[in-house]
Amino acid sequence: MKKTFYLFLFFLAAISSQAQSIFFPKTWIGQWKGNLQIATNNGSVNNVGMQLILESSKKPNQYYFTIVYSNGGKEDVRSYTLIADTLNPGHYFMDEGNGIKINEYLFGTTLISQFVVEGQLLTALYSFEREQIRFRIISANATPAGTTGGKGEIPVVQDFEIMAYQEAILTKVK
Repeated sequence: MKKTFYLFLFFLAAISSQAQSIFFPKTWIGQWKGNLQIATNNGSVNNVGMQLILESSKKPNQYYFTIVYSNGGKEDVRSYTLIADTLNPGHYFMDEGNGIKINEYLFGTTLISQFVVEGQLLTALYSFEREQIRFRIISANATPAGTTGGKGEIPVVQDFEIMAYQEAILTKVK
């Protein structure tokens, strides 16, 4: 019975992975636009324009992934290549084109990455929700703010100071 249950879970995961690869990123291709709200832990809030452009490339399993931030008439263009890991469904690499490649993982309709850069722990989420993409970034200090537990059978738990939260709802332009 136990073996049958685990076999069922394995097949369910395989089917889910295939469904994810059919859905993502093909249905996300296009230009998406909205406003990015950036809130910091000191109470300040800033809004900037944001675009996400996802395009097919001539190379199989690769997509052009461009983010454009607009503020005060100036644009900050970030061009990446999203590469599907053909051996591991649901796993992607975001190639920044400068020697940095970030692991990305697809859970249902949400692409997630987590990485540390210059002392900041960043969690980025792109969620496809009813004809829109919800983009979020949580930025935390990579050094633990506190440590608790650790006595007896209680595990040690570390927490991290959240420095900023960014969110945008992007709708399809074309």
